[in-house]
Amino acid sequence: MSLAAFFHEARRLLSGETDVATFQAALGESPSGVRRVAFYRVLIRRNMDKILREGCPALCARITHLRAGLWTELVDDFSDAHPATARNPNTFAAPFSDYLAQRRQSDPRIEPLWEEIADYYWLRFSAHVASDELPAGTLPDGLDHRVFVRQYSCKIPEYAQALTEDPATPPPERAPTPTLIYRHSRTLRVTAFYPTVYGLAALARRRGDDPRRLVPQLDVSQLDAVEAQLAEHGVLAAPITAK
Repeated sequence: MSLAAFFHEARRLLSGETDVATFQAALGESPSGVRRVAFYRVLIRRNMDKILREGCPALCARITHLRAGLWTELVDDFSDAHPATARNPNTFAAPFSDYLAQRRQSDPRIEPLWEEIADYYWLRFSAHVASDELPAGTLPDGLDHRVFVRQYSCKIPEYAQALTEDPATPPPERAPTPTLIYRHSRTLRVTAFYPTVYGLAALARRRGDDPRRLVPQLDVSQLDAVEAQLAEHGVLAAPITAK
């Protein structure tokens, strides 16, 4: 058997696609014994739980507080539907937000904001691990690389922080909130910022888009001032250039 075939069978076992008997039928009996081989499946599932629990602490706290057993159920179901395949195990959490959004359509136990909290945490991780050197083709200032723009239903970063302190915190009133999640261009700290419509227009200008699509009656001097503010907050890294 080739090494590729061995890893294929091992992945199927560890992801829960097959059992130990099927694994050993393909590869032969393990000198470690059935119980020890089977424990690797348990260990992998525990690691998947750890990745999601530590990657989305507020979400885990909220779900565990509301419904005993639901967190484990979600982790198990998500792990089966989205088995980890990347070299970096933390990327396992990437589709968790989409999974929660889809599951919410048929599961009344899922709160609407959970998918947004999962998305927020994933973007924090993405900004944190983004390379300092911008890849070829990256938008100016690392937009969509170390700076991410979202329109959340409320101030999700603040709500997530509140849940880590008290998981009983009720969801805030829904109020569409533009949110930037980014790694500061100088301090390298990952943080969030709530831009005004002029802030979004400044980002659009940096992308090469027409800011007047967001602000038809554009005041260029105000736009320049807001762009300077974004640079001060570490959102924009490039020098401010009037246009």
